[in-house]
Amino acid sequence: MPTAMIISPHGDDAAAFCGGTLARFAAEGWKVVLVRVTDDARDAVGLSMEEALRRNADEMRAGAAKLRVAEIVELGFPTDSLEDLSHGVLRERMVYLVRKYRPYALFSFDPDQRGETNRDHVRVAEA
Repeated sequence: MPTAMIISPHGDDAAAFCGGTLARFAAEGWKVVLVRVTDDARDAVGLSMEEALRRNADEMRAGAAKLRVAEIVELGFPTDSLEDLSHGVLRERMVYLVRKYRPYALFSFDPDQRGETNRDHVRVAEA
């Protein structure tokens, strides 16, 4: 069975940007692997970091289940911190996962996309 992989800076990016495609691949028998790069600890208004971690992880898992994602890999980098990492650190993790899963289709962000202001998206795209 072929594998599709999405390298998603945040837990909601996979569903928002290519959820329909991932669901279709899963329905056609593909193994879908979701790589969540950050922990989303700062992505919730009015919640503590602990509550945000729990809530965002639960929402990401629920969305992944609806898309029939076979496996979730969490890299666990702190949200809004990817700019502080060297390209090598992030790229090394991604290369390892691509070599491990050998996806036939790979999705992520475009480093040349104009107007992208989220630095985590940009750093994942650059890596």
